[in-house]
Amino acid sequence: MNRYAFFLALVLGLVGAVGVVAIAMARPSEQLALTGAEPRTLLSTTGGTLSIYGSGFTTATVVRLVGYGLLDTTFVHPGALRAVVPPGVPPGVYTLEVSESGYSATLPAALTIVAPTAVPTPTPVPPPP
Repeated sequence: MNRYAFFLALVLGLVGAVGVVAIAMARPSEQLALTGAEPRTLLSTTGGTLSIYGSGFTTATVVRLVGYGLLDTTFVHPGALRAVVPPGVPPGVYTLEVSESGYSATLPAALTIVAPTAVPTPTPVPPPP
């Protein structure tokens, strides 16, 4: 092998090794997974707190209600998060997404937001004539 070929092989080998190291360092130690959330239903007028379960969560993990936006998120441990759904989220069926450092996991149809049902009120009946 001539000097040029040796130098090129050395440079490409170093670039390849550095690229592999950079990729390995950018990944979370455990891949994000989303396995469940509760409660499954909240009222649009009151919102509430969701308990979110999965794996690979860190203090940098954020929760998004797809179609609405990011939720205020609290790290509990690597398998659990809490997220606050504010009052006023429109009724509908929502997918939850957790993400961190370019990685994400979703849980389709994880939460249903419902409008409050009207409470029937009695209608006065006039006495017979």
